[in-house]
Amino acid sequence: MKVPTDIEKAKTKNEEEEIMVNAIQQCLEDESCLPLIKEEIKLKIQCKRVESGKEELKVDQRRRVQYSDVNSLEEDQCSLEQTIDSLKTELQTLDNMLKIHKCSQVKLLSSCGSSIQLLPTGNNLAILGGM
Repeated sequence: MKVPTDIEKAKTKNEEEEIMVNAIQQCLEDESCLPLIKEEIKLKIQCKRVESGKEELKVDQRRRVQYSDVNSLEEDQCSLEQTIDSLKTELQTLDNMLKIHKCSQVKLLSSCGSSIQLLPTGNNLAILGGM
């Protein structure tokens, strides 16, 4: 294991402080303490690794997740779920109206007095005989 020099220690300490300051700023922006808790956990893990003689993990942070983005996505999801529910209700209403319409058509045709036979064919009824 490589022993860090004083310059490397100072650089690491400054980086850690910068990370913690960023986490605190993120907490204030998002009104959530999650970023700070995550950084604390990461530091504890790194500390335990160093204490046990293992190397520190280097994490590649390409893009930090903004908690405001997550909240926005949750709101969008909630809105979409409400839209789906209303569409399901509308579909059920239209389906019921279609069933009522089909029943009224069958009653109308059968009350004509002539001998009409109705045969179901999928969603429609086929009329056999004449009017």
